[in-house]
Amino acid sequence: ETWFKLSTDAKEMVQEFLFGVGANNPDWFCVSMAGGRLHFLYKNGRGPYRKPGEFYASLSAPIDGVLKDEWHHLAVTWENLGKGKSVIQIYLDGKLKEKRANVTIGHRFQSDSVHIGYSGRQRNAFTGRLDEMRISDRARSPSEIEDTFRKGIGGTPVERDDSTSLLLRFDATTASAGNDTGGTDAERHPRQE
Repeated sequence: ETWFKLSTDAKEMVQEFLFGVGANNPDWFCVSMAGGRLHFLYKNGRGPYRKPGEFYASLSAPIDGVLKDEWHHLAVTWENLGKGKSVIQIYLDGKLKEKRANVTIGHRFQSDSVHIGYSGRQRNAFTGRLDEMRISDRARSPSEIEDTFRKGIGGTPVERDDSTSLLLRFDATTASAGNDTGGTDAERHPRQE
């Protein structure tokens, strides 16, 4: 989960990465935006992905109505329920945008490199701002995601709970991949719907 603000309207974005793990060789998890869509990719191995433990899963959601200089809440969840039984979901501002079921996906990142504001490669870095990134060790429920969005709109910061593996709050001095990706509570809270 994270709050984000774009530097250009979503429909005009060429490609920018919000988050990445690994660098496409052979494992890669990334969330990116391009052409009015948000993209999720999680893979392990190389095509045709038939060896044990290998998989390739992706999902894309329309976000062409997201305009620059507006804060939005994003959540991407996945549940590894077994081969061909897993679920991927993308939420924007507390609402489910896209869902894909019956996929094969891993239950944890395979790489030890985490990249915020880019994919693992320096090009196509995120030029907007990020705030309050939370990584959980389980798929958060729809009601938890909507509650986090509603509280954030009202000015309540994201809180750590038992499932939180990592919680980052950025400030105005935080930078990633040479970009200013920081937001501040004073700037972002409270928000208006």
